[in-house]
Amino acid sequence: MTPEIWLAVGGVFLAGLLQGLFAVPMKYTQQWSFENTWLAYSLSGMVALPWLLTALTVPHLSQAYAASSAKTLMSIAGFGMCWGIGSTLTGIGLSMLGLGLGMAIILGLCASVGSLIPLLVLTPQQINTPQGRTCLMGTAIMLAGIAISARAGVLRDAARKQMREAPGRTSFRSPRAGFFRRRPRR
Repeated sequence: MTPEIWLAVGGVFLAGLLQGLFAVPMKYTQQWSFENTWLAYSLSGMVALPWLLTALTVPHLSQAYAASSAKTLMSIAGFGMCWGIGSTLTGIGLSMLGLGLGMAIILGLCASVGSLIPLLVLTPQQINTPQGRTCLMGTAIMLAGIAISARAGVLRDAARKQMREAPGRTSFRSPRAGFFRRRPRR
């Protein structure tokens, strides 16, 4: 394989890694309010870094903008605004659900809907082809996984509530609980 292909594969791998890890810093900023955490993310990840990368990689950037129509620039701004709203709502969802459950439900729904809508809107005639049925089956599997994850979240919350309400109960990791209890020596 050519070096360009390896570079592309590496870029895809890096993008997937970063997509999976983007919310991890939220675990380390729990003392901050959600708005402060998400503002820092938004300014760095959606304003500063994209402009920096664009300035470094697009030659004659000002000429590219000058050659674009007002309709094109307004479309870009509108879609960017929608992206920002979606990003903020994702952050709120992750804050409310937790990282594990939030990533499973929110990103699973985004992937499912993001695969299905273009198929239905742009090429509805493709639904009855093997590729269309494969996409529908994959979406159904993804939605089933999301439902299982959501059910797990409900069960987790119920177990946490029960643990808070039951006096004298200990957690699994507590030295007084089950496996970690000290056994008398013989």
